[in-house]
Amino acid sequence: MKRISTIISALVLSSSFLSADITIKPGWQLLGATQDMNTTMFDNTCVDYMWKYNSSETVPEWNIHVSNGVDYAHNMTEISSFFKGEGYWVKGNDDCVITLAETNTTLESNTTIESNTTIITHNSITYDTITSVLTKRIWLDRNLGASQACTGINDTDCYGDYYQWGRETDGHEKSTSLVSNTRETTITGTSANFIVENVDWTTADANGLLRMANWSKTDGSSICPVDYRVPTKDELTSEEIVDELDAYDKLNIPVAGGRYRTGGVTYSLNGFLWSSSVANFDSYFLAFYDTTSTAIANARSYGNTIRCIKD
Repeated sequence: MKRISTIISALVLSSSFLSADITIKPGWQLLGATQDMNTTMFDNTCVDYMWKYNSSETVPEWNIHVSNGVDYAHNMTEISSFFKGEGYWVKGNDDCVITLAETNTTLESNTTIESNTTIITHNSITYDTITSVLTKRIWLDRNLGASQACTGINDTDCYGDYYQWGRETDGHEKSTSLVSNTRETTITGTSANFIVENVDWTTADANGLLRMANWSKTDGSSICPVDYRVPTKDELTSEEIVDELDAYDKLNIPVAGGRYRTGGVTYSLNGFLWSSSVANFDSYFLAFYDTTSTAIANARSYGNTIRCIKD
C-alpha cells in the first residue's frame, strides 16, 4: 500500500477563504470552505487530491478525495463534501482558479476552524507555524535553523541544525562546525566547536537544571523565538508519533538523523528531537524510526535537531 505523506509547509488559511474564487498553487495549501460544496468541483482541475481531519467519528480519522483519477491505494474514507467554515488540505500540481457556484448543496455543520497567520523571524530565518491536530499545540513549521519547511521527508534543506543538549546557538550546531575533545567550563561555551569524545560537552551544570531552565525561556534570549521554547519530553510524546512517516505526516518532521559524539553527521531513516527534560546525568530526546518511536535518555554531547513549541 502506498502511503500518502503530507507536505505541510504552513498552517495558514489561503486568501481564498475570503473569496468566491479558490486559487490553487502547486504544493500543499490549507483552505477554508466559504460555503457548503461538493468535492467533485475539484475534479479535472489542477488539484491532485485533498483531505481533511474528521474528528466527529468515535475514532477521529483522515478523509480524502482524489481529484485526478490516480489510484494512490490509500485506505482513507472518501470525502464527498465540505461544510461552510471547514478547513481542508489541497495538493495542487499547477496554478489554477476554481470558481464557486452560488451554492452547491445544503449541509449542516457545527465545525469551526482556527488559523495561524503569524510569521516569525529568529536569527535571520523566517518561520511559520503548524498546529497539531491531536494536541492543538502550535509548533514552528520546521526544525530550528532550517532554511525552509520540508518538501519531503528526506529534504536536506529542512533538516536544520544539530544542537548539543542545553547549548546556545554559538556555531557548534552547524553540521560543518569544527570538533574538539576539550570540554567547555560554562553552560554558554567559549567556542563554536562541537565537543566530542565526552558524555557531556561541559563540566558545568552536572544535573542539567540550569540548561533546562535556559532552553525553557520564552523571551527570545535562548535558542527559540519569542513565545517559543524547547518542548518537554511529555510534550513531544503527547503527539503520539508512531514512526518516521507519522512524524512527517503530523508535524512535517524529516528524518534528519543526528550528530554523534565522534562529530560525524548521519542522515538516515531516523529522526531525533531534543526535549528540555533531564534524566539524571542524561537528557531526553524523541527518537522515531521506520516502525517505532520512543523517548530516550542519552548523553548530552549528542547533536540532535530541535522543533520549538509555543508556550
